[in-house]
Amino acid sequence: MKKGYYSVDDIREALRKPGYVTPLLKGLRYTFKMFMSKDVTIQYPTERRQISERWRGIHRLLKENDKFKCVGCGLCAEVCPPKAITIVTEESEEGERYPSKFQIDELRCIFCGFCVEVCPKDAIEYSKVYDFVGYDKKEFLLEKEDLVNPEKYIFQGK
Repeated sequence: MKKGYYSVDDIREALRKPGYVTPLLKGLRYTFKMFMSKDVTIQYPTERRQISERWRGIHRLLKENDKFKCVGCGLCAEVCPPKAITIVTEESEEGERYPSKFQIDELRCIFCGFCVEVCPKDAIEYSKVYDFVGYDKKEFLLEKEDLVNPEKYIFQGK
């Protein structure tokens, strides 16, 4: 017999050995089970998938009494591993510190959560927005006004 060619008797003998037919039948059973089951496809963007409570989406800056909770301490910018946060702090006439510029580069951010954990005023958190899209890098540089309502960046379709 030539190398690489099998006779019908060789194939029959191989099928009689344990370990060839059973996995084949299990695979066919699973295929037919999936064929008869309900589809798991969702109709995105009209249907949205469930998001875990621990999901880390776009950042959100929180307000309290129409003022940002952030005092511009700079801890979030200091602890950020990729240095995606930029803060410029100013002081008001009453002596209160506030960030005049708070910018997050969402392309550089690795969503590690250090900025949320280190904030002493709980002024920053993650939203549930998972489908932020853009055509230009500048669209991913979010200022503090953009971070108040990140839900406006939810993809709505064409």
